[in-house]
Amino acid sequence: MNDKENRQLTIKTIATAFLKIGADRLPKDITGEEIANIFPDLFNKDFFLVSESTVARRYSANKQKTFEDEEKAALATALWWSITANANPYKISIATMLFWEPRQKEIFQAIDKIFTPLAGLLANLDKDRAKLSAMGAY
Repeated sequence: MNDKENRQLTIKTIATAFLKIGADRLPKDITGEEIANIFPDLFNKDFFLVSESTVARRYSANKQKTFEDEEKAALATALWWSITANANPYKISIATMLFWEPRQKEIFQAIDKIFTPLAGLLANLDKDRAKLSAMGAY
């Protein structure tokens, strides 16, 4: 199995696991199914995490027409930041986090608790971290 297949399997496994996570571990009004549906969208065709700007473009405020769209955008952003915080913490922007809406912060904190034990797996999903690790620089 090559690296790309490993990343694909990791993404599928994590997305499937969210279906089994109890409501007590997730923010109110968010289901594991919602997270499982958004999670794969945060990766490109090579199964690496997309950039922050790509997430913003996909879930742009211009496209938000309903409360559900706004909630999905907040979930996608917080999910992306949680993956990034565990895969490559050097990419975390404190300034961005300071200006989060309370809902994004709530989602981030809940999902981050789930992802923290998976940091080693998530590291392979960040292209920069994977390259640096392969060179022995991380």
